Amino acid sequence: MKYICEQNHEFEHTAKLITVAGNVTLEQAICPYCQSIIYHENKQESKITSVISVDLSEVDTKLKEGYVVEALYAKTATLVKKE
Repeated sequence: MKYICEQNHEFEHTAKLITVAGNVTLEQAICPYCQSIIYHENKQESKITSVISVDLSEVDTKLKEGYVVEALYAKTATLVKKE
């Protein structure tokens, strides 16, 4: 899941702000870049820039180039590259 804060920072994991007041501990999820407490789920999907079908022997090379496996078959794999 991806999030976006009010300052348009995109992130996958929130940071934690821990405040201790007396014997009460308050833990709050914040933006890891600007410490904003105002953020929401980023529902915007990445655009697909390329779809290829390759032999299984070529999959590792293409994964290093930023492709992800969409489907695996007996002799080939369908790979997708997103922005």
